Amino acid sequence: MDARIRERIFAAADRLQQTNGGGDGFPTVGAVRELAKVNMNDACVGMRDWRKAQTAQVAPVCVEVPAPLQQASADALQALWQAATALANDTLQAAQSAWQAERTELEALNQQVASAFETQAQELEDLKTLVGRAQAECAQSMADMKATQQRADALSQEDTLLRAAAEHARSRITELEQHAEVLRREHGQLLMAVISANRYIDEMRQMHTRELHDLKADQAAALQQVSDAHTACGPMLAVAREEAASLRGELTALRAQGIGRRDA
Repeated sequence: MDARIRERIFAAADRLQQTNGGGDGFPTVGAVRELAKVNMNDACVGMRDWRKAQTAQVAPVCVEVPAPLQQASADALQALWQAATALANDTLQAAQSAWQAERTELEALNQQVASAFETQAQELEDLKTLVGRAQAECAQSMADMKATQQRADALSQEDTLLRAAAEHARSRITELEQHAEVLRREHGQLLMAVISANRYIDEMRQMHTRELHDLKADQAAALQQVSDAHTACGPMLAVAREEAASLRGELTALRAQGIGRRDA
């Protein structure tokens, strides 16, 4: 085990032990693992060493009578030997008690390890469930993102088409405005031409009216002459009638000529 990991485990165990008030109960492996942020194997090994360090006791045992004591009196040596034997027995009992305590602690530690492994297994199972759920949510998010990107691409294409259509419409509007300006100029020119034509028609109508009046006056005069000639000279009536017919023809021609001019 790495020395730094061992130090972290020991420091976490000491802190938990101090938090517990220094009682007889030792911190659990799971609590030390969470506080030290190590894996389960390192936590188990480190806690076993830490527990040994907490229960270790140094008890020197004298198993031989020293040579200087053998030269002393037998009674003193016997008494000393009995004291040494008693000390050795006490030490052995202490070692047995310590071993029994360590065995109990190891059994408790094994139970804690088993419980910690079960807890970790449940945590791993829960983590797998969360990971599966997160993967499903991620897949759904990716699908939604892809759909959103497709919609964004479609909107971008539509925007491009709309921009092109708007540009074409602006160009068409400019062309129509230019054409409208040309039409306005042509309309002004046509209006001036119509006004001039109306003036000309009015002048021609007045002239035709005067000519028609003059023709009517001439016709009346001619009729009067014919009547006078008929009254004065019967034989000349036929000639007068012929002249009247000729005048009527001329009048008809003049009228046709006047109407043609007015229509023009």
